[in-house]
Amino acid sequence: MTLPKCKYAVSSVSGSFNLVATAIKYLFNDWLINSSYEPEQQAGLEIFNDKKNILNWEHLDLDLYVPVKKIKLI
Repeated sequence: MTLPKCKYAVSSVSGSFNLVATAIKYLFNDWLINSSYEPEQQAGLEIFNDKKNILNWEHLDLDLYVPVKKIKLI
C-alpha cells in the first residue's frame, strides 16, 4: 500500500490501553486546536512498535499518526 505524501501530528503511547484515548484526546482537543494545522482528509495510522507483544492490552507501545495540513487563511 502506498500512502499519499502528507504531514502527520504524532503522539506516542507507552502503557495501558486507556492511554490511547488520552493521547487521541490530547491530539484533537489540545494540540490541534492550538496549532496552525487542521485534519487532512486521509486515514490516520497506528504503528505498533513492540510487534512481539501486539496483543498485550495491558502494555502498549505505539505511535498514533493524525494526517494534518496547514490552515489556509482566506
